[in-house]
Amino acid sequence: QGFHRERMLFVLEEMAGIPMPILTAIINTCSDPQKNIIVGVGNPDSETDTLHNFCEKSNVEHIIISAYDHPNVVVETQNPHAEMPIKGAVTLTSIKQRIVEYGERSNFLLSRVRGLSPKQSVESLIKAN
Repeated sequence: QGFHRERMLFVLEEMAGIPMPILTAIINTCSDPQKNIIVGVGNPDSETDTLHNFCEKSNVEHIIISAYDHPNVVVETQNPHAEMPIKGAVTLTSIKQRIVEYGERSNFLLSRVRGLSPKQSVESLIKAN
């Protein structure tokens, strides 16, 4: 089952929303870790989502990128009146608006601004203690 080639690259966008059985099938298809690569990107929803589980694997190198690292935010921090390098992307102003709306320690801010997996999803029906 699955795809089999000497060299494969799987790019999984919005990985937190990909069902775990699909990721498992992709992982099991990759038989040569030097020539078969899986790249997963997205905002983590919780410590139980597919993205977070993938990042926890011992053979996965994960990189956390915060919105504070985005070129627009770096430029705006240094010069509030500068033109944004990437139009339509995150800005320091938009981060500050989200802090006011959701709170500095909210799960939403952890996930969407800081790139960290909150203990549970904002939409969890049953809340963790």
